[in-house]
Formats: sequence, C-alpha cells, structure tokens
Amino acid sequence: MTRKPPPIPSGTAAPVRRTGGRSARVIQGVLSATIDELIRSGYAGLSIEAIATSAGVHRTTIYRRWPLKPDLVRAAILAQTASRPAPPDTGELRRDLIEILGRNLGLASERNLGLIRTFMGGIGDPELAAVARSIGAQHQEGLVTAVRRGIERGELPQGTDPLRVVEPMVATFFMRMAMFGAPPGPGAAEGIVDLILDGARSGAGLGLGAG
Repeated sequence: MTRKPPPIPSGTAAPVRRTGGRSARVIQGVLSATIDELIRSGYAGLSIEAIATSAGVHRTTIYRRWPLKPDLVRAAILAQTASRPAPPDTGELRRDLIEILGRNLGLASERNLGLIRTFMGGIGDPELAAVARSIGAQHQEGLVTAVRRGIERGELPQGTDPLRVVEPMVATFFMRMAMFGAPPGPGAAEGIVDLILDGARSGAGLGLGAG
C-alpha cells in the first residue's frame, strides 16, 4: 500500500523545485569561458586551468563533466549556436538556401569570427579537425534538408549529392570570414546560391551517394 506524504503544516509554503539553478549557471560559465580561451589561446594552447579560473570553478568540476578537451570544445560551440531556428520551407530551394545563408550572415559576430579563425588556424590538428567535422555536420543540416526537399520537388536532378551542393556554399562563407575578417557583403548569398545551383542543375552535383 502506497503511503501518502505527510501534510504540509498550515502557514508553511510548499517546497519549490528549482529549475536550472547554480548547476546551469556553472555550465554556462564554463562553456562561455571555453569560447573566450579558445579564441585567445587557440586549440593547442587551450588551458583547462585558465578556463576554470575564468569561470570561477575548480578544474575538477570541468573534468567531471567533460573528461576530454574535444568534448568540452564541442559542447561550448554547440551551446553558442543552439538557438538556431528550424530551416525554412518556402516551397522553393533557392529561397530556402538564401534565407539560411542570410541567417548565417547575421551570426557573424566578432566572437564567431574569432572562432572561425581559430579553427582555420588549427586545421592541421587531428583533434580539432574531428571537432570541426562533428560541428559542421550539425550546422549544415538545415542546408542539406533544404537541398533534399529540392531534389524531391524536381528542382535538382535525381542522384544529386546534397553535400556537393552545400559544402561550396559553406566553404565560401567561412573562407571569406577567416581571410578578410568579415562575411560576404550584401547580395552575396543570392550570387553564391545562383552560381552553385546553376552547376547543380546541369548535373555537377551528381555524386557517389554521400548525401
């Protein structure tokens, strides 16, 4: 037989379960400090001790949740971009791609530009490359989804590999931001999308089924 909890004495407020609280603040502080330290020192020079000091926690607090440096860096970057909206579905591939790329232009803060330069500068590091692949796959998901819908609607040939359409777009934006410290200018999204879609419509996007 299930026993009922004892009644709350008159005049005593019922206990309130805290949501988030200190644990959430600690996590947010550590992840934010990780981004700052990554931009400042690069991946190779990333110091858990410096992150802990900046976040006001002991380094064992970090190691308990993220035992490996790649896990911490991946979590920090994904947390920074976790609020991205769902990819649009306008009914036309070109408009979908332009809208998504336009959103990415809006995310080109100085902090994000610093992260891009950090990744480009450490491109030869196998650990950082693995993190970049993992994050890149998630960040390209909206574009890939849009291209797949375009293929289903007949806007691109059957057999088109979505990644062969998406990757040149993403690479163009990241390269410009890394080299020139700024994203492409106004109207660049339309030009990049039109150039790549023209090629894809002619069959240049036909691949080996990687998408």
